[in-house]
Amino acid sequence: MDNTPRIFEYEALSNKYNIEPDILKKIIDEARKEFGEDEMMVELHVVRALRYIKNKLNQGVLS
Repeated sequence: MDNTPRIFEYEALSNKYNIEPDILKKIIDEARKEFGEDEMMVELHVVRALRYIKNKLNQGVLS
């Protein structure tokens, strides 16, 4: 995505979990709407959403 320093490495996590870039972008956009300029909260929300998606994929709830 961009070269902005990160507190949480959500891009690497997204790659590790095999989550499509367009899904990651949607999650980031939603987090930015909710948390605005609070980058730490945006990143934290993105990481939590990615983990949630990964858990649901592992459970077979999402395909």
